[in-house]
Amino acid sequence: ITSQSKFDVTLDRFASRLAAEFIIFMEFFSLILGVDQLDSRNLPEFL
Repeated sequence: ITSQSKFDVTLDRFASRLAAEFIIFMEFFSLILGVDQLDSRNLPEFL
């Protein structure tokens, strides 16, 4: 059970990091295109 929970924690951290990286990439991408469709106020709800 301990190894399973440890795996879940690792997976959760990876998912959180992946989501953060994706959001940063999307903001950077929209910044380059000059398009501000990504509303920053919706980000905390997404996470």
